[in-house]
Amino acid sequence: YNRPINYWLPKVITRVKKEESLSSEVMTTFLNDCERLQEQQGDTFTKSITLETVNDFLIEFTAGKSAEVYNRKISFLKKVFSYLVDMSAMTYNYANDKKAKKLEAKKRTRLKLAEFQLIYDAAPGFLKVAMSLAMQTTHATLEISRLKYRDCRFLDVAEMLDGVLVYGFLRIHRQKVQTKESSRVEIPITAALKQIVANSRD
Repeated sequence: YNRPINYWLPKVITRVKKEESLSSEVMTTFLNDCERLQEQQGDTFTKSITLETVNDFLIEFTAGKSAEVYNRKISFLKKVFSYLVDMSAMTYNYANDKKAKKLEAKKRTRLKLAEFQLIYDAAPGFLKVAMSLAMQTTHATLEISRLKYRDCRFLDVAEMLDGVLVYGFLRIHRQKVQTKESSRVEIPITAALKQIVANSRD
């Protein structure tokens, strides 16, 4: 069982692909990290892996990077080493001994309406549509970028709803809380929203 990482890593990758439901983006990142590990530690025998091995990997591949990237690389090593322990290639997962860095709170700067207008005026057509949708629906980039025409349900005849003329409804699936009932919202299509949808067809 005490063989080089080069021998075991393809077996780990095969198991991850088979046993975990990773998105294509996450899988690509995982495979890239596997290449980095193989490049740096490929000849290292698995039962010789220590906390120093973990530190060597982090020093080379997270230098100058954010705490978030640093913590993700620790998670990557934890995952790989957990499979190696499971397959008796290692007796202990040394990545579990590595302390994660404290993440800083996200710093946000509010965009003033005048600044938004300057960006809007200079934006190409597709971006004007996206910005207008964001303002009308109060939803974020991820939800806006995934909207399809099939998410619009237009009424045969416009109806008054709470004093507003409604032409139909726009359905949005909120990704942040996608597993909860509240993740699905339906927004009335007003005259303004109807015009934005029409503009998007150009």
